[in-house]
Amino acid sequence: MATVGFAITNGTQGTGLAGELQARFHDPLWTLGRQWQLGEFRGEDCGSPTAVHVEMEEVAVNGYRPGGHGELTDYAPASLPLETMVERETADLERAVSWRESAETGQHLLRILNGLGAAPAHYTDPLLRSYGLKAPDPAVLDALDADSRRMMAVLAGRVVDGALLRQDIQATSIAAVIEKLAAAGLATPVTAADAAPLTQGLMDWLRWCENRLSRSAPEQDAWQPERMEYRFDLAVRTATDTLELKAEEYYSGELDWYAVDMEPPTGPQARLNPALRNLDLLPVPVSYHGMPLARFWEMEDARINFAAVEAAPNDLPRRLLLKFALEFSNDWFVVPVELPVGSLSRVRRLVVSNSFGERHLISPAAETDQAPGRWRAFSISGDGQNWFYLPAALAKGLQGKTLEEIWLQRDEGANLGWAVQTQMPSLAGGTLNRSELSDSSAEEILPAPLEGTRAYRLGTRVPAYWKPLLPARLDSGMRLRQARLQTAGDDLPTIMRLDQLMPMGRDLDLYDEEVPAEGVQVTRAYQYARWCDGSTHLWISRQKRPGRGDAASGLVFDLLELGGGTNRPRP
Repeated sequence: MATVGFAITNGTQGTGLAGELQARFHDPLWTLGRQWQLGEFRGEDCGSPTAVHVEMEEVAVNGYRPGGHGELTDYAPASLPLETMVERETADLERAVSWRESAETGQHLLRILNGLGAAPAHYTDPLLRSYGLKAPDPAVLDALDADSRRMMAVLAGRVVDGALLRQDIQATSIAAVIEKLAAAGLATPVTAADAAPLTQGLMDWLRWCENRLSRSAPEQDAWQPERMEYRFDLAVRTATDTLELKAEEYYSGELDWYAVDMEPPTGPQARLNPALRNLDLLPVPVSYHGMPLARFWEMEDARINFAAVEAAPNDLPRRLLLKFALEFSNDWFVVPVELPVGSLSRVRRLVVSNSFGERHLISPAAETDQAPGRWRAFSISGDGQNWFYLPAALAKGLQGKTLEEIWLQRDEGANLGWAVQTQMPSLAGGTLNRSELSDSSAEEILPAPLEGTRAYRLGTRVPAYWKPLLPARLDSGMRLRQARLQTAGDDLPTIMRLDQLMPMGRDLDLYDEEVPAEGVQVTRAYQYARWCDGSTHLWISRQKRPGRGDAASGLVFDLLELGGGTNRPRP
């Protein structure tokens, strides 16, 4: 069977492209008449901006208050990123750390002593006798994961436990530790010349441990466990007044101007005495990828084709974007102004000079447009003075693998909330998947009733890492409080509990609105970034993201089983 098709193509009879490339205009008089008819000749905005004079006011943000309570403390934005200041965890020397971290810090102490001229062999044996990393009891060791057992088999008795040594120095002193090492059997007596390099080495080692991971004092913790988010205040403090910026809900890991709100003044506006700057700048046309080019025969970038974007008649935002991108983009100019990080700035006066020698005073949009839906981009909520906040935030950083992960979910079937811990830190320095660990409470199978009999079960069991959240009414509102279900045995050995989102000895007590219907995911991870002064910072942050819907725990109460059937329903 033959198929015949037809195609219509255009072509030219000539041998050259001279006429086509000329792009001749055949009726210029009609075009001029059409422009006159539409009023284009009456336009008064044909001048292009040639110069801009800007008068600016700037004031530094110099106060910080974590948690939204307490006194303001000094804050220098140029020395530390705001994310590090807010997100870093507290320094708790009594908190359990992984065996890997203990071994790494202990080995670094020997490297420091070697660099100071103190022979490591002279101190290795006493350090191992007094502060060696010791294996737990065999029963506890057998309950650990395979990676932790293998690591302890290699490290036990061979490395210094840096965490134990730091705790001892913190509880006593460096001199007491040196005496302890001497009692443990140094090769030679500890003389003044011998103790000097050891003392210096321990002091250098302590500073290295403190700078290795950025931590804050316990009273500087901005994390709110009842809401699973950060809260902090910033302030501009002068000799007479204080202007505060409040961040009541920060959890995304990305700090910008929209993360803070300004506290509305109850009295006169604060007098901040800002510094004044006068700038004479050149406006630059706005440019972006896919922008129509000004020259007629210049080839445009084919990677971005705005003409191929489809927009329905009622898709007004997309149609406005295309209108701007394709027709009015060359009418916009940008005036770049460098601002100090961690500051409040505002334009006091903006004068634009055009190509006709005219000078125009440009007022803020918030002053010229008083409509309720006026343009308020880059404006701080609660601010009536047109301040712009440039936070001391990071442009880019590195995020490590997730150390810990919990899911806060609703369970409509069981009429409960659940805090499900899916990942937690391991003693080997990695991450444990809780669903893959041996869990006796989830694996136990109750015996089935005999044939022809019935058995009553009070309730089914759920994995031990599923923590129920029961509603409780308090004066402050509805809460979801962590409860306990009957389990068959312990959850995990205490030595393995390195988690911080659901630490041992502190049950969750969440506000009811913090666990929506779609649930919430909360994670911990390492963050590493370089700041504008060249310094590097390492810290552990926590982030909250939307969840994945309702939970299905399989929890059932008042269960009656018939003999001859299957065992109880598994969660």
